[in-house]
Amino acid sequence: NSPVNTGGEFSSAATLYPDAEDLNRDNTLNETEEYFQYTVDLKPTTAPEMQIGTNFIVDKKVVSVTLANGRTRNETWYQFRIPIGSHNKVVGNIPDFKSIRFIRMFLTDFEDDVVVRFGELQLARNIWRKFQYKVDSTGLYSPTSAVPLNVGAVNIEENDQRSPLPYRTPREIERVQTLSNNGVNLLQNEQAMTLQFCDLPKDDAKSVFQTFANRDLRQFKKLSMYIHAENAEKAALSFGDRDLTAVIRMGNDFVNNYYEIRIPLIPTPLSAGNLNPDSDAYNDTLWNPRNSLNVDLHRLTQIKQDRNLSQVSPVQIFRELQANGHVYSVMGNPNLGEIRGIM
Repeated sequence: NSPVNTGGEFSSAATLYPDAEDLNRDNTLNETEEYFQYTVDLKPTTAPEMQIGTNFIVDKKVVSVTLANGRTRNETWYQFRIPIGSHNKVVGNIPDFKSIRFIRMFLTDFEDDVVVRFGELQLARNIWRKFQYKVDSTGLYSPTSAVPLNVGAVNIEENDQRSPLPYRTPREIERVQTLSNNGVNLLQNEQAMTLQFCDLPKDDAKSVFQTFANRDLRQFKKLSMYIHAENAEKAALSFGDRDLTAVIRMGNDFVNNYYEIRIPLIPTPLSAGNLNPDSDAYNDTLWNPRNSLNVDLHRLTQIKQDRNLSQVSPVQIFRELQANGHVYSVMGNPNLGEIRGIM
């Protein structure tokens, strides 16, 4: 968005370097063409390609702006999130993403002048990876179904006007404050991971996981997490109360040695978007307490002891139904003192 040089005494451009092909300024002509290409369609706001859920669009904001002539009109800002693996074209013999040096953006196929403004361009890192096997209790690594899974994130700064349910931080969560250079206290961003899928068959599951070095959870008393569920806005079929289950596994692995917690979910009705997003009623509806994970880690150890006393084989999963409707299970011989991953 740097203004062009109008020929005045001082240049108002962001850089004095010309927009040339020699991007690395080594004064050498390099004719090698090796890159991944991603295509995003830019259409009028009413076009089907510019709706949330298509064309890499995950959210949009409509803001009212005042023009130079004093009139006001609505402008739409779109949030695109493009997975690096979703390229539509590969040029040259570029093998992977380990040697990326430049990013170039260009516009084409426009019939008239167009002004495009970018609020922010950044690379987003995700420490959660997709689990490529079935989430079952057979103890075998079986390939998962072909149902696509979209892993993303929503946060309070970018998705506070999300439709149909604006994102809000759970009431019990306090945003961390940071001190800026001018002495003003700023609130850091708060975000949550999202898992999106469609047409998931019965008894099937899609999941993500994170691995780490041995982590000792015996020093902690409880494991807590807020969980939210909602139907797609234009879904042909919707799920009801307890039709969808959240599964949390942690242990030495995710197939043979793990603890498991299953939580039947209550979806938030889309009509809750009519409530005041900053009200307690909306927050309690968005983050239904019945969906929350709040497990006493000592209870997991007791379930393992109950399994051993009942003489059930460790290679078979052992389940116990809790008073709140959650199901706690143990498979194999996991150890809370050596947790290597969570799913």
